[in-house]
Amino acid sequence: MKQISTLKLARWVEAEELPVGGVCFVEDRAGLPESLAQLNVAMGAGGEARAVELLARGAERVLLGELALTDSAAVERLVAQYGGERVGVWVRSAPTAVSWSLAAEAPNAGFKCMMPSTGVAGWDVLLNDGTPTETDAEWWIARMLERGVSLVLVSIDLQDADMNICATLVLNHGDKLWFSPRLDPDADLEPWVRWGQARQLVLPTPNLRDEAEMVRIGAPAMVMVEESADAVAVAEIDGAISGADAHAGECLRAA
Repeated sequence: MKQISTLKLARWVEAEELPVGGVCFVEDRAGLPESLAQLNVAMGAGGEARAVELLARGAERVLLGELALTDSAAVERLVAQYGGERVGVWVRSAPTAVSWSLAAEAPNAGFKCMMPSTGVAGWDVLLNDGTPTETDAEWWIARMLERGVSLVLVSIDLQDADMNICATLVLNHGDKLWFSPRLDPDADLEPWVRWGQARQLVLPTPNLRDEAEMVRIGAPAMVMVEESADAVAVAEIDGAISGADAHAGECLRAA
């Protein structure tokens, strides 16, 4: 028997760091190199023409942002033209805000009750500037995968109340999902792995977590496997946890 990690780690890189080895995630912005080979390029407010340009420059995969929200047909066109393996979506998300108001009717012996705006916890898909769209993230992710995209990157700052939603998404969509902090790069990621069942994380640059912290984060994802040819193949990610600290200087294999 051999103990391996089922946790896969990648990291965001900055334009000035490129080119780099391995497969990484970079946000679309001015200053990207002409060749985007081996890069997952996450778009914000760019349109279809920009996505086509990035794909033509060799991006491993382009993750559509607001374009996917405003023109779902563009998702299908890009998948048809370039293949789903080169198209993904970047979902910036936050817990759905809950407001309270006085019920319009008074069924309880004439007394009106305070009612929440939603009875079920969820995540709201955000625009590039952080504006909520009132689009349920779970529903939206499923619809995008149905349209043929191969990867969904969810940027969110998970809290305790979000772990069930995260675990359900992972159960439903598996290795098509990557998770990354949205506003808090130093968030404690151990609950994401333990309770949210996240198994693919994109770390910030720089990643200020030391090796001991990375081992703690990855501990819930350690499993025992048989020593076999299949286990050797899976074990390619073994040691990824200790290799993903700030001084590693290289990207981990993202797929």
